[in-house]
Amino acid sequence: NEYKELNAKKQSLEKIRTSLIELKSKGGKIEEYMGLENRILEIEQQLQGLGVSLGDFDDENEFCTVQFSLLEGKEVKIGTMQRVKVALEWTVKIYLRIMTTLFFLTLFAYFVLLGIDKLKVFERIINRKE
Repeated sequence: NEYKELNAKKQSLEKIRTSLIELKSKGGKIEEYMGLENRILEIEQQLQGLGVSLGDFDDENEFCTVQFSLLEGKEVKIGTMQRVKVALEWTVKIYLRIMTTLFFLTLFAYFVLLGIDKLKVFERIINRKE
C-alpha cells in the first residue's frame, strides 16, 4: 500500500544519507566534497517531502494502535467430587425434562381420547362399517 511504499522510500533515503555523510569524513577534493554536500542536501529535501507526505497520509487515515496481551493461565484441576456433582446435576436436569415431556404427552393423549369418547367417534365409525 501507499503508506508502506512511502515508509520504505524514507528508510532507503536515510541509509543513502548516512552513507554519504560517512563518505564526507573520508576527505578528498573540494569539488567532490561540494558534490557530496549538494547530494546530501537533495536527499534531506526529499526526506522532508516524504515526511510531509507521511504526515498527510497519517492525518487522512487516522491510524489507531491496538495493544493486546495474551497470558497463559494455569491449568485448573477439577476434583472427583466436582465431576460427580456436575454429572448428577446434568442427570437430574435431563431426567426432569424427559419426565415432564412424557407427562404432557400422556396428558395430551388422554384429552384427545376423552374427546373422542365424548363425541362417540368410535361408535360412529363402527356403525358405518356394519
